[in-house]
Amino acid sequence: MSNPILLINPWINDFSAYDFWMKPLGLLHMASCLRKNGLDVQLIDCLESGPLDGISPGAVKRPARKAGGHGKLIREKIARPAALAGIQKPYHRYGLPRHILKMILKEMEKPRLVLVTSMMTYWYPGVFDIISLVKDILPGVPVILGGVYATLCPDHARRSGADHVLSGRGEGHIPFIMKDILGEPVRYIPDEHALDHLPYPAFELLPVPEQIPLLTSRGCPFRCPYCASRQLYDSYDRRDPIQVVNELSHWQDSLGVRNFSFYDDALLSDPQQMAIRLITLPSKRRPPICKKPAMEQMRSASISSAACQVKERRKYGKAYFTSVPGEPDRFSPSIHPYPERCYGTRPAVHLPIPWQKNRCITTIPFFPVQAPL
Repeated sequence: MSNPILLINPWINDFSAYDFWMKPLGLLHMASCLRKNGLDVQLIDCLESGPLDGISPGAVKRPARKAGGHGKLIREKIARPAALAGIQKPYHRYGLPRHILKMILKEMEKPRLVLVTSMMTYWYPGVFDIISLVKDILPGVPVILGGVYATLCPDHARRSGADHVLSGRGEGHIPFIMKDILGEPVRYIPDEHALDHLPYPAFELLPVPEQIPLLTSRGCPFRCPYCASRQLYDSYDRRDPIQVVNELSHWQDSLGVRNFSFYDDALLSDPQQMAIRLITLPSKRRPPICKKPAMEQMRSASISSAACQVKERRKYGKAYFTSVPGEPDRFSPSIHPYPERCYGTRPAVHLPIPWQKNRCITTIPFFPVQAPL
């Protein structure tokens, strides 16, 4: 097998940063598309705070993380850029320590190509630092810069030192990468607008996928003058909600992930067609199965059905979970809308989304529960 393609999610250089479920989703989409073209890929996520292969657990002081997949990032105090010298606050590099990244780059097999992504435009100093380091340690290896910053500020991004700056959706550049840069035949050309036909992102490349981001759409149906969504995506493309639920189920089964975030620009647009259906669709799963201790608690409390509220702006509905006759360990879901919000005083229960499995239902007396969207 030929040398791999290296994908890098760069540092954040800023006064403050926190990992609110950040994952390099676009880069992982590119990894899957490159794999379908017969290439081997490797990922260095500089913002990853979990254990890394070949790195001693004591080599990096890791911050506390939350069970839901968010938390503080590793950080190292660095000098403020000249333009920010007047701001009297500590300035940090967030992510893997520089010496650790240098060691990883020096010890790895020399890649054929390096792809660097970018997020916030004002985080460009971390992008510049990564590209400079790659050029020093891996001379002669071409570097491609893509992502949000490269799309919104392409002229500025060309000062980064990257050999190529690619704007827009990464999938559209697959033929250029394969033929013009690597000199390889193109086996797979993704349709960047047919979201349900794109391969799943390569989340298995992440050392510890505590949570996984999902996309139900790309772009936005609105044209707000202050928003950059239209510069990032020239159309609004939406997935079939059944395919979204099937993807979620896939990651539950294959990686054991229980926490998910949505990266959509307009997740709640036309909620009856997407957000509400994501709550109510059972996917390929059976209705949720309750563990016997929880079921016994519910029986002893004379609870034969449970309800949770489903909110859509000012419209509400209830998802009912009723015990199935002859099957004491099962509750069957059904959905019923109602016009006004009401607060009940009967016992209610905390319920998972219907297609989640292996979650115990626990009783919370005298408190109505709103189902998460």
